[in-house]
Amino acid sequence: MSNPIPDIFADLKLAFRRLAKAPGFAAVAVSALALGIGANTAIFSIINRVVLQPLPYVDPDRLVQIWEDYKGDGTGQNTVSGGVAHSWEEQSDLLEDIAASNRVRANLSFGSQPIRLNGLQVSSSYLRLLRINPSRGRDFLPEEGRAGKSDVVILTYAAWQSYFGGRVDVLGQTIQISNKPTTVIGILGPDARLTVGADFLAPFAYGTPGWSTAFTGHNLFVVGRLKPNATLSALKSEMAAITDRIRGNFPDFKRKWGVTVVPLHEQVTGALRPQLVFLFGVTACVLLIACFNVAGLLLARAISREREMALRLALGATGFSIARQVLLENVILSLAGGAFGSALASWGVAAFERWRPPEFAPGMPVTIDVSVLAFALVMSVLAGLASGLAPAWRLARSRFDQLRSGDRSSARGAHTGLRGALIVGQVAISLVLLAGAGLLLQSLIRLQAVPLGFQPNGVLAADLTLASDSFRDPIKRTSYLDQIVQAVRSVPGVDAVGVSTYLPLQTWDTEYVSLDGSTIPPIVASVNFVTDGYYPAMRIQLLKGRLLRTGDNKINAAPTMLVDADLAAKFFPNQDPIGRHLSFLGHGYEIVGVTGNVLMRGAGQQFNPEIYLPESRANGFDLSIVVRTTMPPLSLSKAVQTAIFSVAPDQSVSNMRSYEHIMEQQAFARRLMLGLTSLFAFIAVALAAIGLYGIMAFTVDSRMRELGIRTALGARRRGIFILVISSGLKLTMAGVVLGLIGSYFLTHFVAGFLFDAAATAPFTVAVVTLSLLGVAFAACFFPARRATKVDPMIALRAE
Repeated sequence: MSNPIPDIFADLKLAFRRLAKAPGFAAVAVSALALGIGANTAIFSIINRVVLQPLPYVDPDRLVQIWEDYKGDGTGQNTVSGGVAHSWEEQSDLLEDIAASNRVRANLSFGSQPIRLNGLQVSSSYLRLLRINPSRGRDFLPEEGRAGKSDVVILTYAAWQSYFGGRVDVLGQTIQISNKPTTVIGILGPDARLTVGADFLAPFAYGTPGWSTAFTGHNLFVVGRLKPNATLSALKSEMAAITDRIRGNFPDFKRKWGVTVVPLHEQVTGALRPQLVFLFGVTACVLLIACFNVAGLLLARAISREREMALRLALGATGFSIARQVLLENVILSLAGGAFGSALASWGVAAFERWRPPEFAPGMPVTIDVSVLAFALVMSVLAGLASGLAPAWRLARSRFDQLRSGDRSSARGAHTGLRGALIVGQVAISLVLLAGAGLLLQSLIRLQAVPLGFQPNGVLAADLTLASDSFRDPIKRTSYLDQIVQAVRSVPGVDAVGVSTYLPLQTWDTEYVSLDGSTIPPIVASVNFVTDGYYPAMRIQLLKGRLLRTGDNKINAAPTMLVDADLAAKFFPNQDPIGRHLSFLGHGYEIVGVTGNVLMRGAGQQFNPEIYLPESRANGFDLSIVVRTTMPPLSLSKAVQTAIFSVAPDQSVSNMRSYEHIMEQQAFARRLMLGLTSLFAFIAVALAAIGLYGIMAFTVDSRMRELGIRTALGARRRGIFILVISSGLKLTMAGVVLGLIGSYFLTHFVAGFLFDAAATAPFTVAVVTLSLLGVAFAACFFPARRATKVDPMIALRAE
């Protein structure tokens, strides 16, 4: 029995020599496989980091996010009130620890101009629960958070580097945050990942009577850590039981609320999984088409090698040794494709990191690591084996009678049948990919057609954070904002100026609004506190009544509100809402006007009706200023900032951007997904068209004698043309039928994350089907045209 190792080395040498003699074939095969393997590797690197790898915490599988459930079915996710969070902490036996956090913004007094920081007020157990220790300094003490003892702060590594230059002496130093002396007690390390992005952590009065008895005012994010032997299902049951016990403390609108418990990893990455799975499926299809294409090339190449393989079999070679050599050649090609594909993937991942949306898995950088390279290696070997199986099987079955030069028709027919099956698969997959790209395009078009309720063009927006201690007096605050508005309005090129607590498509807050004495249950509405200039600045349409006026913003003015058309229709169907009253947070407000509906969260997301209240009624300190300009908005950013600082030199102005930029950010993720899918679909269709052209050219060549005889017997060129075209279109139609079945299932899958996908699916699939048939006709046209020019004498003489 021979030693297989020398045989394999001999086959490898022979494989390299044969590939070196066919550089064109090798280059085409390697390029096709490199595209497929590179695309798969790039998408897998994202999936590996975001979905497969655990979160960067100690025992991350024991971390959960806990929400109040406004739906009452265990799926709603609403931020938590202090009383509910306190009750969960006091009564849970399955949680090792529980922590709450609340987003805040503050001004850092730094140099000549203040800097706006994003902060996180946390309970003292927050870092301990996440098993994060400050790299310098210490954690919060339990008593830090009680009234009068919250003047300490922990900086994140990024903030420490950006604002303090990484100076070690900042630890223990007193800095001014919102005009309040605050001591830096700790600095987090560069790898510390918080549950919510922030520049600093500060303690807050969590667990004190003011919080522990409040069952409204939902602004807390709650995370918990399970005890070692506790299970998620048991915790869900326990949280539901605790919520039932405290339900008597809930206000009327919360009587049916429950609790939702979600593993933290699912909370962070769950929304991204369908899109990533979709993209991975797309790239897998591209790789499959590449394998089909290479297999078709190998089958065509096998024709010239059948006499060689038949001779080797006649001389005593086994079918296994023949198949092994063919597969080794193909694995060499696929490994080369994998190497180039990994380079493409590295370039693609670098581009993705440069352009990735900021909301896409923040704090989770995507890299090409060992696991990704191992994936590329496995995919390369599998691709080589998959594309080489059919040619290896055919050549291993070469017959002795093929040594006779005239007996190739049956072999060619078998090869044509195999390549035809590969073409059917390529067409089917290409149709599914084109349908996916079409559905994405239609979804984006329909999203852009959704009415916004305001005009974004020509609007400049900026964030303004007031120093809390300086502006707790509403009269001083209102006067101060009036001065800012007047200063900005005086800038040349400014048409209108308004101030609001929230901006459409950016931020929002919801609360319950009710109609006293009505059987209509309370309705969740977006709440926005605005000045009178907000409406002309955003060009929000007034449908009935009047807008808020300067007098409505006075502290002693009668409480008034505006509602949008949706809320008016819900509370006052077929009635005039002007002069009626609605209750909000225990206070009654008179409706003085009805506006058009404004999209606050973005098209395709949950829509809530909206109410507008005078800005003087707000109790927060984070505001936005909107400026309608008659010039390009960003050209006025410096002048607007200077005008604000002329009134408020100690307040921060940040995130100056045009609303066109905000709109682009909203659509960026969808456009990126559309671009990637369209690119992969184009590659797939191109490969399928090349494959179809190849098999049709091969068919014409193999049927040269038959076509010559037909021509000699009087067949017309038109008949020959139709004969060849129809054979190609038959393969295409078989692939289209399979592709339509795949598109049906694809439509149901993408309906979960695409806006209104089902509504456009029939039209989209019909268009891409016709487009694919057009491409297939073009691929068949030139071989068919060549067939019409066959000279009977030359064809018969060649045989």
